Amino acid sequence: MHTEEDGGGQGTIRASPRREASLGFTDLDVLASRLEQDGDHYEALAALGEFLGPAVETRATAEEIAELPVAKVELVSRRRTKDGKIKQKLSVTGLRVDRCTICQMQFRPDQMACIFPCLHIFHDSCASRLLKTVRTCPHCRRDIAEPSSPRILEGVV
Repeated sequence: MHTEEDGGGQGTIRASPRREASLGFTDLDVLASRLEQDGDHYEALAALGEFLGPAVETRATAEEIAELPVAKVELVSRRRTKDGKIKQKLSVTGLRVDRCTICQMQFRPDQMACIFPCLHIFHDSCASRLLKTVRTCPHCRRDIAEPSSPRILEGVV
């Protein structure tokens, strides 16, 4: 902004002219024109992909998240080793669990765990947070909308 003096000693404020886009080209137009030239296009294609985003929705819907079963982590057995450490065996609906592979923290008795269709188990809070950005299991990359096969579910109580 510029200030100019008028005859009465008062300053008037005049806005600076806005810079117009040259020839009306956007960053996307410039990037696309680079793709038309010969040469290595990997970086330009990666930038274009990042700009446009994924072609399909990558996050799970609220309904899909709500349909995933949630169960309590149960203590199966507990023992003290010779060196004084406590060893626990934990399970969720009969499936043995140790650590959540999302946060890398050990499960604790009475925590709530989310069971994916592939039978991988995570803390409920970790799974909910993750599924707001992706819709696949972080362990095996299976889509959570794919139903479990009856063969997989035979051993589950």
